[in-house]
This record gives sequence, structure tokens and C-alpha cells, in this order.
Amino acid sequence: LRIKMKPKKWIKIWIIIIIFFLTLIPATNFIINPYDIYKTHAFNFPKTSAYQKLREIEPIRIAQVKPSSIILGTSRPKHGLDANHKYFKKPSYNLAIPSGTIYENKRLLKLSIEQENLKYVLLGLDYLMFSTKDKEGSEIENNNNLMKYIFSIDALKDSLKTILGIGESTVLDNGNAIPLAKVKDYKETFKSVEKNYYKKNSKNYTYTNTGKSSIQDFEDLLEIAYKNNINMDIIFNPSHIRLWESLDYFIGLDTWYKWKKDIVLTVEKVAKKYNKKPFRVVDFAVYHEITNEKIPTDSAKMKFYFESSHYTPELGNIVLDRLMSESEYKDFGVEITSKNIDAHIEKQKSLRDKFINTQEYRREVFGD
Repeated sequence: LRIKMKPKKWIKIWIIIIIFFLTLIPATNFIINPYDIYKTHAFNFPKTSAYQKLREIEPIRIAQVKPSSIILGTSRPKHGLDANHKYFKKPSYNLAIPSGTIYENKRLLKLSIEQENLKYVLLGLDYLMFSTKDKEGSEIENNNNLMKYIFSIDALKDSLKTILGIGESTVLDNGNAIPLAKVKDYKETFKSVEKNYYKKNSKNYTYTNTGKSSIQDFEDLLEIAYKNNINMDIIFNPSHIRLWESLDYFIGLDTWYKWKKDIVLTVEKVAKKYNKKPFRVVDFAVYHEITNEKIPTDSAKMKFYFESSHYTPELGNIVLDRLMSESEYKDFGVEITSKNIDAHIEKQKSLRDKFINTQEYRREVFGD
């Protein structure tokens, strides 16, 4: 039996359906709030979808938070440094982004300063920030368009993922990130990371796709900070010493040491230009019992590392405590200047053989 409907009834039904979906999409995106940009906490789901959208949404978040202190860098400080630590003046926010280049961090610093409350910055440096693809076309811009995400189908998909807990990391309201996946086999996870980690990085810290100097972007970042009277600490992130063997295999440790020295010299050069005291530079990428934490062969959990690249908040707290001279690990982390950088590099070179057997490592990871 067929029921015939008049055209007007069909039109009414379609109007009702359209209104329903036009209401459902914004209501869902607002209530679930997958990127934590709306002032609603009806359902306090962990923000598992925000991590992949950080380049878009962080400019919105810093405009809302108007932080006095920020963390800049890559996913290493994003996961490892706690913006709630007493080292930071509040309000504080972890503005580091996964695979962030020094150019992108320069943009984020500019946007943070525009909020007219920023005073303190902790910049965590990694070699890859200076040697991967240039991201001048990055989505990082002065984005305050909250309505853009209300009617977004992509945001709706992310709302569903948020409900289901699907994602790489959970992003907290202070910008800290917590990885969702648990490490089941540290040995294989370490090897997997190290096998190709620096394979596509340049050897002279220029961007691989444009050939532009990343050091120039670093100079620009420093100039922005000095011009705006920002207090900045700069650290070299404490990855596991195995990762430096991967760097040596693909790029060469001499390149890495030269990069560290050039960072120090650039900081002092720009400080002199503005008649300012150079920002403190502290090297935590050193050979130490902490950075040489033993990889468990059983189900035991590592204390300081998720894998060879990313360190845990427990190690991050040691770093922050050391910056405040309050850690029991008084020999971890070395403040470096143009006066001691050469001696520091030579000491690191001499410590390498005491901590790791390069030939054995290369056989294990690269089959050499």
C-alpha cells in the first residue's frame, strides 16, 4: 500500500530534517566542545581530538587565557613540561606544538605578546625544529573565529571521536598533553622511533623544502622577545641518549654540537644588539644517568621516557626544579655560554663512550 504525500508535506518534512541537522551539529559541537574553546563543561570528555588541530586552535586558546607564562617548542615539552609547575608565573599555558618549527614558534610568540600579558617564556629546543620542512604556510594565524567550528562537519567528526576517546593525545586546559597509547614493548618502541627519526633532516639546520635559514627565524624570535622585554629561558630538551646515536647515524654529532654552539652565540649576539643580558641557555641534552635510563625487558614502566624522543612529566619536573635550583639532581643540566661551550662540548664527547657502545647500538637498530 502506497501512501501519497502532497508536495507541501514533503517540503515541510525536508525543512524539519534540515532544521534538525542545522541544530544538531552546532549543539553537538558546542556541548562536546572537542577543542576546549567554548565555555561549556556539560560533558567533561578528555580532549582527544584537539591534539591534531593545535595549529588552528592554540591562537584561540591563548587569546582566552592571556597567559603571563608560556612554553614553546615541539611535542617533547608539550608532553613533558607541566605548565602548572611553580616555575611558571600564572596564568600559564603550554603552547608547544607537535613537530613545531622555529618559524611556527616565532609566530606563536608574536600572538602571545599581542595578548598584552606575556612576561615569561620557556623555549625547549630540538634540532628537528631547525631542519625539517619550513611551515610558513602553517595554519597558525590570529584565529578568533569561534563560529567557524560550530557548524563544521570536521568538528562534528572530532566531537564523535572525543566521545569515543579516539586520538593520539589528550590536551588539558593548560595546554599540557598526555599520550593515550600505553607503551607495551619499550625496546621495540625505542628502535622504531630511532630507525628513521633524523633521516629527512638537513645537515646544516636549514629547512629541507625551501633551503631557508632556520637560524634567521631564531634570531627573529629572540629580537621579538628582547624588544618586548620578555624574560626567557632556553633549554635543550633531555631526550634519551639513544636518540643522539640516531642523529649521529644520519646527520653527525659534530653538526649537532655546532648547532648548540651557534644557538649560544646567536643568543649573545642579539642580546648585545639590544644591550640586554643574554637569556639563560641550559643544556639538558647531556650524558647522564637520567638520560641513560635503562630500557626494561619486562613489563616494568619507564620513569623518565615514553620512548627515546619524548620524556615524561616526571623528568620534566626535574628540569623545571633544576631551573629553580631546587632539584636533588644538581649535576643534571649545564648552563652554557660562549665562555664554556667548547669545554662543555668536549666533555660530552668524552662521556659518550662511557654511556653507550656505538657499534653495538648500530647493529641493534640499523643492522650495521
